[in-house]
Amino acid sequence: MVNTNKSTHASLASCLTSAEEFLGDRRWFSGVKFLACLVVLFGGPVVAANAAAWSFAVGGALPCAAIGVLVGRRMYTNRQQAQLVGRLTELCPDATIWEASMGFYPALSVSYGVPVFIYRLLVFTDRLMECQQLSFEDFKAECLRGMSFYTMDDFGRNAALLLFVETSQLKECREWLIEAAVLWEVCSKIEDEDELICAIRYIWHHDVFSQDIRSSFTFHAVRKMTPESKEGLCQALRANHKGDAWIAIHFPEPSNINNDTEAPSTDDTPYKPSNVDSAPTDPEASVLPNEEKNARAAGGPIGGIRLERWSSMGKYMECRFCRYRPPKSRCIPSVIYKAMKHMYPWALRCGKCGCGAMRFGRVSDVEG
Repeated sequence: MVNTNKSTHASLASCLTSAEEFLGDRRWFSGVKFLACLVVLFGGPVVAANAAAWSFAVGGALPCAAIGVLVGRRMYTNRQQAQLVGRLTELCPDATIWEASMGFYPALSVSYGVPVFIYRLLVFTDRLMECQQLSFEDFKAECLRGMSFYTMDDFGRNAALLLFVETSQLKECREWLIEAAVLWEVCSKIEDEDELICAIRYIWHHDVFSQDIRSSFTFHAVRKMTPESKEGLCQALRANHKGDAWIAIHFPEPSNINNDTEAPSTDDTPYKPSNVDSAPTDPEASVLPNEEKNARAAGGPIGGIRLERWSSMGKYMECRFCRYRPPKSRCIPSVIYKAMKHMYPWALRCGKCGCGAMRFGRVSDVEG
């Protein structure tokens, strides 16, 4: 009896949890789990009471309560989203800012819930009331507001701001958003020192983030490097960004052995890489031990995979909202795709913006 009560209680808790997850990434899996929990909820009291008459009433009430919670949450979410859509439509009624292939309602990703960052749009209430759309600088400043390396887990959710970007700057904003999200993923998850060095140099070379965020990225990467890699990265940053005050303070030039004479050009400079004969005169020249990788790093590749691969043509998968194109996407047979589309319209969720707007098929320049 005690074990049955415990199992019933656990099933009820699991059922409510499934109801909360029913709008998440794996809604079909959550739906199956939800139905299984309903069966346990009904059968638990019946088995515990040896099929007494009252046990059927209790067993029926528990699944009804769980279903009521699911329906109530769904109605509340739909009502909340409808209010938000109405509010944003009032703020910016000009329909030309919406993408032709991506409706506003799917853009908010009904299956995922209202993006948290969408509420930050209220900062621009006065401008949006006059249909003054966001420029690239406005978009970038708002995306980076209050951000640091350790708070960028949901950075891609700022893609909701793309709804209010000037049409002429929409492509530039998309490219920067995905570039920043890819760089954060590389710096936070990759342990290879060569890739980290390439990523940090790319961030500084292309001025992707603000000064504070670049600093936190650099500190995080340096803590994961060996002393030799740290020395190479420090010297590279000093050589390529001589006028930056932050680099001058945190990565100062090593003191010369003879302060009253010029620094020797051999082995007397402690931070000099062993396979570089002299300091480079070109500020964009590579000064790291692996010259080939570092020369490529100044141009953008990270770990042998170009950042531009997310926007390369011919891919079979693309987010219709932020235009992110996973570099490892593969062709999906038409029959499987149609079955997935019929059974699960949001079969794959974008790994950057979080919207359930992935589509399959070859991508062309016109669509980009």
